[in-house]
Amino acid sequence: MFWNKKEKAKQTNITPTYQHEFNVMTSIKRVFAYIEFTPKGKIITANELFLSTVSVD
Repeated sequence: MFWNKKEKAKQTNITPTYQHEFNVMTSIKRVFAYIEFTPKGKIITANELFLSTVSVD
């Protein structure tokens, strides 16, 4: 039912390196205007900073 951090990490297979990379990307998405595309150019996601920068409501 309740796991400590090591057991929880084993359950989800999250390595410290992956967790660090996830934290870095999360921080970047909060601070910078960010948009993500598919290889064909379709927009997957854009954060609020990007939308306000290009004046999209």
